[in-house]
Amino acid sequence: MLFEGVNKIKNILIIFGFIGALTAVWRLSGTIGVICMMIYNTVGIDPLITGGAVLSKFIDYYGKEYKSI
Repeated sequence: MLFEGVNKIKNILIIFGFIGALTAVWRLSGTIGVICMMIYNTVGIDPLITGGAVLSKFIDYYGKEYKSI
């Protein structure tokens, strides 16, 4: 009886497993800055320029976020 229930939802469990694996890989990749560095490095853009752009966006975002404090 237990195995009949598992067979009914087997496809859903497989999909949940894939979703879990994808989110684990995404979480493992770190922040968006690391992803941008990998993409720009693959394209051939200088890492110093990429780091400056990522840091500039970080400062811009948090500067606006905490400006009212």
